[in-house]
Amino acid sequence: MSILKNSTIVVAGVVVSNLLGYAAHFIAGRWLGPEEYGEFGALMALFVMVALPAWALNSAVTKFTSRFYAENRLTEIAVLRKKMQKDVLIFSAAILLIIILCSPWIADFLKISSALPVIIIGFTLVFALLMPLNRGILQGMKKFRILSVNTIIEAGARLVLLAFFLFLGQGVIGAILAYGLAYFIAFWRCSPILRKPKRE
Repeated sequence: MSILKNSTIVVAGVVVSNLLGYAAHFIAGRWLGPEEYGEFGALMALFVMVALPAWALNSAVTKFTSRFYAENRLTEIAVLRKKMQKDVLIFSAAILLIIILCSPWIADFLKISSALPVIIIGFTLVFALLMPLNRGILQGMKKFRILSVNTIIEAGARLVLLAFFLFLGQGVIGAILAYGLAYFIAFWRCSPILRKPKRE
């Protein structure tokens, strides 16, 4: 597959997922109102602050995966994923525990009336931290079509779930749940492909 074709597939996935993400924020802003949308923004800032360092894994995983893939060492890709997934889950569990224990203080600091959305953010982080690992492997294996489709699935699921939860009147909790479930769906969709890597 040519560089131009690969680039086009990746760019198309990014553009479509960004448009869906913009639509999700537009719906959230219109439906939640200024006060709840402010809470939602504060919670997402917390989410990004905690998740950002782990997303640096993407480049490292891509580097090792591309080397293994080029040398046809597919078994080692599966071993790498299993080991890294275990490490990320341990890290995520530690972060989740800290967030749960500190949720009343975090909610108070963010001026949020309930600690429940903060706790949901903690659970959302588990799958959000696993996604860079899976996508780094897909990128290293040059599975750009699957990678692009997966990002679109995540953004599309988030948009649909957000509209659904807000329609049910779940407010900020529903918006955060939409993010968490979208990460779970995207993770679930690409996991079977990566469990036993193979060449196309």
